Amino acid sequence: MMNEFPGIAGRLRELGYRPVTAEDYNTFAPYYDEMNEAWSSALSFVCILAWSDAVPAFYKVTGRLITCLQYDGTVQKWTAIPFIGHYSDESFGEAFSVLRSDMRALGLPMLIVDASEWMLPFYQGVSGVFWNVERPRKWMDYIYRREDFVKSMESSDFRYRYRYFLRHFSPETVPLGPEHREECMNLMREAWCSSHECSECFACPLKAVGRVAGAMGTIGAEGLLVRVNGKAAGFCVVSMRNGVAVYEFKHANNRMKGINEYMLKECFTRFLSGVEEINFTEDIGNEGLRAYKCRLAPYTLAARITLSAMELREATPEEVRLVYERDLVEAFPYEELRTLPEIEELIRRGKYKFLCLHDGPEIVASLTLYSAKPGWMLWDYLYVNPSHRTSFLGSHLIRSTVKRYHDSVIIADAESPEHAPDPSFARKRLALFRRTGAFATGFEAELWGVRYKIIYWSDSRHSDEEIMREYDNICRETFTPEEYERYIRIPF
Repeated sequence: MMNEFPGIAGRLRELGYRPVTAEDYNTFAPYYDEMNEAWSSALSFVCILAWSDAVPAFYKVTGRLITCLQYDGTVQKWTAIPFIGHYSDESFGEAFSVLRSDMRALGLPMLIVDASEWMLPFYQGVSGVFWNVERPRKWMDYIYRREDFVKSMESSDFRYRYRYFLRHFSPETVPLGPEHREECMNLMREAWCSSHECSECFACPLKAVGRVAGAMGTIGAEGLLVRVNGKAAGFCVVSMRNGVAVYEFKHANNRMKGINEYMLKECFTRFLSGVEEINFTEDIGNEGLRAYKCRLAPYTLAARITLSAMELREATPEEVRLVYERDLVEAFPYEELRTLPEIEELIRRGKYKFLCLHDGPEIVASLTLYSAKPGWMLWDYLYVNPSHRTSFLGSHLIRSTVKRYHDSVIIADAESPEHAPDPSFARKRLALFRRTGAFATGFEAELWGVRYKIIYWSDSRHSDEEIMREYDNICRETFTPEEYERYIRIPF
């Protein structure tokens, strides 16, 4: 399978990844057993295997977790699915560090698909990474409680259709095995392919059914094949782990009244006795499918979350020049902006931090910190691309930076609202700083005729005198003696 990706196959092997096949189930099984909570239907081994024609998957074991990359041929993107195994700060941190390194080595953006809500705090706890979070409605899983599902099967309409099928069709029902693969595929050709064009399917369900049916007995799934008059009329495949069942596949000759109710109940009765919840997968935005799943039983929707990462990291020399000339020169007044040679020299001397926020290949924000001496820094510049300006992104950048340099006091000057040309904007900026944990001081400064309030971030409070002294020292280092005497007033 790796040969299908000549540009990346060699690097995947070098990084220790191998294609997921049916034979890998025994490797995955104990990791599923250690999962903290229920996971999305797309994370089941059956699903990963079934759709591997359109979305081939590659995995490796990292500590207590399995890392899995997929190439989604339907949109031509590489993605990672959530780690499989037991999540702890330690295990997640180790696995994510490896994943981040691998994605960089492969030249791929960090894109996670099909995550569950309980996983979010682990991803959002990664320092220096901001996540765009999406919860597409059409991919949400329908979750039914056992008692509600049982009650739905006891309704008069359900029982009528179930009994109708038994009386009128006298079905033969057998456990689904690899020997039934061709029967299942022939049914799919008649029940699905005959009325759908290939272009309608995001991936080939015929191939998916063939792959799963051919591996029954080895992939942790159970199933039924229903025949009527010796011919396959329907089949159903379910899996169950940790008290949660997933109805993976259910296809039938829908002209036979009651066959779906029959398969639903027979699978539940035969295979799902210990289940607590039933995952009936998504509706893919199909109105008919949505109506069916909504009326089946009382349900909750479990989001399958997509996470795209924006990562904060130190700029390369080329990125420093790009951001300075493209963004900073346009955003800051000439008299407030350090020259590029000055910044480059400060970076060389280890006295300046230049960080960029990457959204895939694009730099969407940057920030700089001047380091006067160990343990003390000045927030010099903060720039966010207009297309990405939100208070949430701004607070994330600040919190991530403060966390990154938690062993330092970071001082910042914020324009005083009482004297600002745009008081409303100045107040919003101060409010943003307060929300991110900044401490206020009782003094102001005037630089180049502009009044500033002085604030700082630190693990503990410091006296105004100490903050004033360090801020004054930074200004004396930054400006010439003539500029300091003429344009700087601390305190004002």
